[in-house]
Amino acid sequence: MFEEIIKVASVYNNALASQVGLYLTRQMDVCVKAEPEVLLSLQIDFFGNTFPIEKMCKVAKKDEYTLILIPLKNIYIPLILLELGVKHPEMKTGIVKLSKEGISPIELTDSVEEDEVKAIELKSPDVDDDRYKLLKNLEKGLYETCKANFADIAAKYWKQFNDIRIENPEAITKLVYDDMKDMEQKQANTRDELHQKKLDSIEDAHNHWLENGGGDSSKEQFEDNTQGGQSFDLNSLMS
Repeated sequence: MFEEIIKVASVYNNALASQVGLYLTRQMDVCVKAEPEVLLSLQIDFFGNTFPIEKMCKVAKKDEYTLILIPLKNIYIPLILLELGVKHPEMKTGIVKLSKEGISPIELTDSVEEDEVKAIELKSPDVDDDRYKLLKNLEKGLYETCKANFADIAAKYWKQFNDIRIENPEAITKLVYDDMKDMEQKQANTRDELHQKKLDSIEDAHNHWLENGGGDSSKEQFEDNTQGGQSFDLNSLMS
C-alpha cells in the first residue's frame, strides 16, 4: 500500500501541473502584446502538407506591440497571412521591406533588392476601453475555470489519499500528506502568478493606448512607425 499512496501523490501533482499548462496555453491565444507564443497555434497549409509556423518563418520582436515575421521563402507570405486571418483576425498585418536603412511599408506584389528582405509586420490590437474590458473578462473566465478544475482534482485525490491512509504507517502518511500540500501550494502559486502576469500585461497595453491619445492617434503612430529611417538591425534578425 505504500506504493499506492505515493502514486496518488504523484498523479495528483501531474494532474494539477496539466491544468496549469492548459491555462497557460489558453492564455497564449488571448492576444495582448507582441508575444511570439501567440503564434504557436498557427499551422500553415502548403500543398496539402501542414507545417508549424516556425518551419515557415523566423520571428523577431520589433517592440512590445509588434512582431516581424521573416519568411524562409517569399511564397510563404500569403499562406501565413491567410492563417493569421483565421486564427488572429484581431491583429494588424502589413507587408514591409527590411533593409540596412530601416523598415518601410510595401505591397505584397512589390519586389525587393537582393540585400533587402520582404517580411510581415504583425501588430497587436489596440487595447482600447472596449477591448480592455473584454480581455479582463476573458482572463477572469480562464482563471476561474482553472481554479474550479483545481478544486475538482483536489477533491478526487484527497479522497483517494484519505481512503488508503489508514492502511499505511502514520509516519509515511504524514510525509506524503506534507508533500502533497507543498506541491498543491506550488502549483496554485504558479497559476496565480500567470494570472497576475496576464492582468499586468493587459493594464500595460491599455495604459499604452491611453498614453498615445487613444482612438485614431494609435493608428497614426503605427503608420508613422512603419516609415523608413527607423533604426533596424537586419543582420540580427536574420541570424
